[in-house]
Amino acid sequence: MSAGAAASHVLPVVGGRYAAAGTVRVDVRGGVVASTLHRRLQLLHPEVGSALREHHADSLVAVTSHVSLDFDAEVGALRADAAAFDAAVWRVRLPRAAAAVAAAAGPPP
Repeated sequence: MSAGAAASHVLPVVGGRYAAAGTVRVDVRGGVVASTLHRRLQLLHPEVGSALREHHADSLVAVTSHVSLDFDAEVGALRADAAAFDAAVWRVRLPRAAAAVAAAAGPPP
């Protein structure tokens, strides 16, 4: 699987060799995933305001995403084992908007 900004491609491997004739283009863009994550984070955390840039979401997608070979088994394992779930959860620190930083600092002396 190759996920790019414009499209994703499924690249089949048969007998350990790439089978180019079976390559399929899927209209699921990496850019859509990052844009959706960016917008969702802005809606869930309005206090970050414009400090949360789209490149932050791009970085999160690049670092945290993977293709599951057996999605149902992975989800089942996470549901069955709280420790495995906690190990799989990513906690990120969002940037703080300038207004929130100023408000947290209090009035000038």
